Amino acid sequence: MLQEFRSLEFHRDYEFVCEELPKLSSERGISGLNDEAQRKVYAVGYFFQLYAILAQLGIIDRRFMGVLLRRRYVEVWNSLRPVVLRERQLRNLPDESILNWLEEFAAYAERLPADEIVRIRVKQHKRSSVRNTALNTRSATTDPALVE
Repeated sequence: MLQEFRSLEFHRDYEFVCEELPKLSSERGISGLNDEAQRKVYAVGYFFQLYAILAQLGIIDRRFMGVLLRRRYVEVWNSLRPVVLRERQLRNLPDESILNWLEEFAAYAERLPADEIVRIRVKQHKRSSVRNTALNTRSATTDPALVE
């Protein structure tokens, strides 16, 4: 999954979604876009939705993911919103369909305090320091070369 995020193609698709898609008409939803535009919408939208699902399931830390990719989640959803909502409407689908996890996670990320990343970094640094201290203490007492 991370390999996809690092690919040039993904970043070009992301750029299309965020910069070009909002200029297109949303009147016919996702289905009304040309095939290449649809591919980009689904590639980017479902990529971010997958991470949102992993966060919701507790497989990855939800708060950390929300803070780390906050701008991207909000930007992607704001760009996709018109075509996604119109697609749901045209297909007579409930709100809990087509990129609904992405929609929910973007709203969650947007509500996080702007300085939340600082709090998370401080918390991670404290954990790291405690873990390193414990490892150093343990190796100092179990390493035969260090014990008299």
